[in-house]
Amino acid sequence: MTCPPVNSFGYITKSLGPQDVLSILLINLQVQERQSRVCSTVAIAIVAETCGSFTCIPAILNQYWTTGLNVRTGCLKALIFIFEYIGPQSVYHRDSAVTKIEDALTDCDLVHRQTASVIVKAVKHITLGVVGMGCEDSLMQLMNLVWPNCFETSPHVNTSFPF
Repeated sequence: MTCPPVNSFGYITKSLGPQDVLSILLINLQVQERQSRVCSTVAIAIVAETCGSFTCIPAILNQYWTTGLNVRTGCLKALIFIFEYIGPQSVYHRDSAVTKIEDALTDCDLVHRQTASVIVKAVKHITLGVVGMGCEDSLMQLMNLVWPNCFETSPHVNTSFPF
């Protein structure tokens, strides 16, 4: 059950148009204040839940390629929240998201790899949803990149894997 402020934000987004709100939220990922970036990632997920994931995911995937590490991490966190909010619909976005997750899992920055590892856990229902549908190749490729990070000794990445 969604709380009333979240519903209100969703209704406002529907009335203004998701692209106008989304462009401001994506700009907020560039600010230095961490709390503002976190709130923006949650708000992006609310926009995706209210107005449809197809309105947000392409913009997030495009924004991911900006040079700032904060922006890239914010995009990954927004994907985490979106995949959790939209549930089974995330199966339609798996191939487009896998390329960004691959990039993040092979990044030199440990915190960035940790965020990508959390995404892999957040989209586990995608893996279960595509079994037997002939889509396992992209997920197998993703798991091949996750596996080396399981043996990482740094605390950041190590906390992402509970085993």
